[in-house]
Amino acid sequence: MEIYSIWLRRCIVQEETFDTPDLRHVKALPMLSVVQSVTGSYQIAIEGMGCGETRPGGCFIAPSKLTQDITHRLPESGEMTARWAFLDVVLNERYPMEELFEFPLLVPPEALDGVSRLLEEMLAHQRLGEVCLMYSAGYRLLDILFRFGSWKTQPVDEAVLDALRVIHENYASALRVEDLARAAHLSPSAFYTRFKRQTAQSPGQYLLHYRLSAAALRLEHSQESIGRIARDAGFESPFYFTRQFQRMFGLPPSEYRRRLHPKRGRG
Repeated sequence: MEIYSIWLRRCIVQEETFDTPDLRHVKALPMLSVVQSVTGSYQIAIEGMGCGETRPGGCFIAPSKLTQDITHRLPESGEMTARWAFLDVVLNERYPMEELFEFPLLVPPEALDGVSRLLEEMLAHQRLGEVCLMYSAGYRLLDILFRFGSWKTQPVDEAVLDALRVIHENYASALRVEDLARAAHLSPSAFYTRFKRQTAQSPGQYLLHYRLSAAALRLEHSQESIGRIARDAGFESPFYFTRQFQRMFGLPPSEYRRRLHPKRGRG
């Protein structure tokens, strides 16, 4: 397949400093992550991708919706600085990038300088409110990723892709299997079989995990109430949301947020 269109639909960049020894964080996010340990290092295990460890200045790539188990390793100074970009990318006006491309867990050494420079540039533009320049740097970051990424060998099921688009754009709505099957132009039984073959999850499981991933991203990057985040992610009951969130991430939402941003809760 030839790529003729790349749409960086959404981009979030951030830098944080951590001083909690061996801080461990388990999560899954709705967008691909490019994460750099500026000082200190990361020990990483990603579902289906194995384990790895960054050195100071090193970067790892975490695909969307896969569970990440990350431990922060502090340097001798006692403070670890990390920066990251979350990228939501659509190819050829139709395909989520990760349906077509896969990337290694660790950014290759020859690409590190370029990735580091662009993450720094994106942060600088974001702080100045220069959105166009930030996205311009984001596209140049994608150009580097494509150079060491590879095409997936599994063919994309176009019908399932139509249903995935409905989920990604309307995950907070009350979606039923019948609604998704209609979007895929399949009977509910045929759709269920093909969806599970393509994603290794039932439609209900995928929708639940996507909602929880979207909520996790909001917990990381906003100070909104947990009840508001739960409602916006499609959960009518905050108690059900908390129970499912803890089942997926091993922590209730409030503790998840506190551990990621320990300094926000101080003095």
